[in-house]
Amino acid sequence: MTHGDAAIITDERATDLRYRAALQSEQQQRLPVAHGGHRQAPGPRPAPAPVYGLLGRVELAEPTDILDGTDFYIGSHHHDDRNGLVVFSWAAPIASTFFTSWSQHELCSQVTSRRTLLRRRGDEVIDYLDDPGPAQGRTEPFARRKLAIPKAPTRRPLPRRNAKAPLVPEQRHALEAEAEPPTSPQQVSLAPTIAPARKPMRAERAVLAAISAPRTERLTSVLATLQPDQYEMVTAASDRSLVIEGHPGTGKTVVAAHRAAYLVHPEHEPRPLRRVLVIGPTEHYVQYIRGVLAELNGGAGVVDAMSLDSAMLDVRGLSANLDNAQANDRREVDDELFDLACEAVHLLREEGHLDEPISHAASVEKTYEALRVNRVGSTHLTQDLARATFLRTLPAFTAAQTMRRYLQILAACGGAVAGVGPYSYDHVVVDEAQDLSPLEWAVLRSVNPTGRWTLLGDLNQRRSDLSHPDWTSVSRSLAVDDMPVVALHRGYRTSAAIMEFASRLLPEAERSVVSLQAGGEPPRVRKIAADRLYAQVVHEVSALHGRHPEGTVVVIGVHPPESIRALRGAGFHNDPQHPNTMVKDVRQVRVLTPQQARGLEFDAAIVVEPMNFPKPVGRHGLLYTSLTRANRELVVLHTGQIQKELRIPEPIAEAPILQQNLKPKRLAVRKGTRFLIVGSEDWGDRAAVREMVRFAAEKYGNTSDVRFFTEDGSSRGLRRQDLDLFNSTMRDASCTNVLLVFDGGPRPTDRRSILDTARNTGSPVWCWSPRLGMPIRPEHREFVDFWRVAIQDALARTLAADADIRRLSRALPLMKFVDMMEDFNTAAKVPAHVRGCNPLRELLGNRYHRRRINRIAFRDVWTRVNGAGRSSVRARRSARHGAR
Repeated sequence: MTHGDAAIITDERATDLRYRAALQSEQQQRLPVAHGGHRQAPGPRPAPAPVYGLLGRVELAEPTDILDGTDFYIGSHHHDDRNGLVVFSWAAPIASTFFTSWSQHELCSQVTSRRTLLRRRGDEVIDYLDDPGPAQGRTEPFARRKLAIPKAPTRRPLPRRNAKAPLVPEQRHALEAEAEPPTSPQQVSLAPTIAPARKPMRAERAVLAAISAPRTERLTSVLATLQPDQYEMVTAASDRSLVIEGHPGTGKTVVAAHRAAYLVHPEHEPRPLRRVLVIGPTEHYVQYIRGVLAELNGGAGVVDAMSLDSAMLDVRGLSANLDNAQANDRREVDDELFDLACEAVHLLREEGHLDEPISHAASVEKTYEALRVNRVGSTHLTQDLARATFLRTLPAFTAAQTMRRYLQILAACGGAVAGVGPYSYDHVVVDEAQDLSPLEWAVLRSVNPTGRWTLLGDLNQRRSDLSHPDWTSVSRSLAVDDMPVVALHRGYRTSAAIMEFASRLLPEAERSVVSLQAGGEPPRVRKIAADRLYAQVVHEVSALHGRHPEGTVVVIGVHPPESIRALRGAGFHNDPQHPNTMVKDVRQVRVLTPQQARGLEFDAAIVVEPMNFPKPVGRHGLLYTSLTRANRELVVLHTGQIQKELRIPEPIAEAPILQQNLKPKRLAVRKGTRFLIVGSEDWGDRAAVREMVRFAAEKYGNTSDVRFFTEDGSSRGLRRQDLDLFNSTMRDASCTNVLLVFDGGPRPTDRRSILDTARNTGSPVWCWSPRLGMPIRPEHREFVDFWRVAIQDALARTLAADADIRRLSRALPLMKFVDMMEDFNTAAKVPAHVRGCNPLRELLGNRYHRRRINRIAFRDVWTRVNGAGRSSVRARRSARHGAR
């Protein structure tokens, strides 16, 4: 991968400016034409489609019949000028040569190099990345063009997918080849398919730079860095239905927006669609994606973006304010209500009750009232006694039209009255599809007569038990027999630390996302006094703004007015142009409910009182969604209980219940002590070293110096500069050197040399292994016990913070408590960063040493909780006898 040549950057920047100028000139010369081929009447012209620049460049091994040379560009629209600049649209089939590495197009196997152009937010090309292709090419790809006599312009036919051979599976679209159509509906499999290993990342450095940039209030196009698996889903056949499943931050919203724009693009094959509808969870989501839809739309068709509630209101066709009460009865969202509404409309029309000039609102009212009484004239709509009883409990129309819980029923009535109207769509894209109820699916079917869908969602984020529990049920509800499910497994937005924390709410088998942002700031869980909760919210907002001055911050809770009131008291005020946004100077913070936060992303998030979040049966849907809105930093504040999966043990000195306990003794180590550790980065030893550094800083103050020496990644032993530094340090007699060698770290020859050096200099040494079998000289025990004591301290600190263990320690005398807890699963209570290191895992996996360490740790736990004196049980008995 190459990049950074200033001359190449200048050349590509000039080509990009030339291409954009040519597109703008073409737009100004093009006359707007109405349907039917007639010129539009005089009047203001519609706003031209946004001009998007070049995405990248492709070089082929040899010339073809569609090119004069061996390279071409990929951009927003096709362009071919007399100066040799050839640009194909990102929506054309030949663009697969840029986005993928396999034979989706006949030219894919001839690609020698792909160049991705990188831009800053001002839209200027600032760098490039060259990735090799499958074919052999020149040493220096994309040689600069030489001046030549321009030829007369010719309009080359746009290259299509390989038409020289029948569509065998390896030449079909990748998603079609992976999901062969079943022979019968009973054979439909809706289990997610794992992304094949053949799909590596492209332009990886550009992707990492993009995800590390501060978040914005609007989604931006990522066409230049669209990954192969995302490109497959975006360009899947428009006449097929598809389910795309992925954890939070895997790019579902990006795929939804780009797919909608692709379906109406003028160069989409076999032909662009006229109208596509995008359904999102909230109005905030619609505002979030609207800009990128306008940017990507080629101008041939229409993409409408609506929230689910807006779509229901639009189909209902009534103007009335709604309350916030949601449907809570499965009978209120049964899709058979739509069939009953259609039957009522049919009977009402037969009897002349819906004849013109009756309005749509009046027709909806008559249909709803017919549902309530389960009758039109003398004909009953249903013979089911239970359903008829439920229909009689529906409120009158005047009351129902102001209640959100009955919005779906009134939308069903509106859809039944309108039928397949002039505003139907050719394809419907639904994001957060796991949240739609059966009746909402039935209403959307009325505006999608083609029955073609792209559904995106995550069943782990279901916010209600009224929605379908699996994709098979959704497919059955939509009457679609062939709806393959593909999965996104690569996480782009959320850091690994936040994903690991939020994934605790999921079953272990479903924690499969791989986050590109390794590590990250660990989430902070803080218990706050009830009267200080919202003051702490304000404090955390200010702290997060200080750490993310150019980023976005959100407060998510079920009671936003409390947070808004506290922020106003701190000088924030409402932004009149952006609902749910508080402003102070140049700082902004969004205050949202869990429902409003769906589909959005922020640099930092504060989740308030997670125990108050609604919980569907068996899942933490809305809480899981809220925890994963953060890209960089997550803070969880609570006043009482918290979900057991989210409990993070705090340092024992900070636990309010243990404030009266004795402080642990500081170990006596001579000043000038230096700990030298030899291990391997691949062996997981760095996690152990981090724990040692923390322990040394707490126990020894600034008297210890910890240095880590590691072998290189090729397993050839210690790096030469590290070995030289190690030897010079060991020869330095100004302080005491204590050496610890991880058994799985250096190779045997290096280990023997290191141990010989330690013996020759008289330095204490301990070789770490699961057996702990190396003899220790008595005069060195105070040093080599360092790591063992560090483990005991880590265990004691975390175990004493566990409520169940504290309760047992207060109820039992010391030795009974230790005996009872002897086989306790200590590893499950240890922090992940400690449990993840191989040395500790080996120690806890050894039965003898696990018991030995645990007994010592539990004695320390009991002492921390109950003090160093007699057991709490005896103390309480003595107090009772004294009182008598």
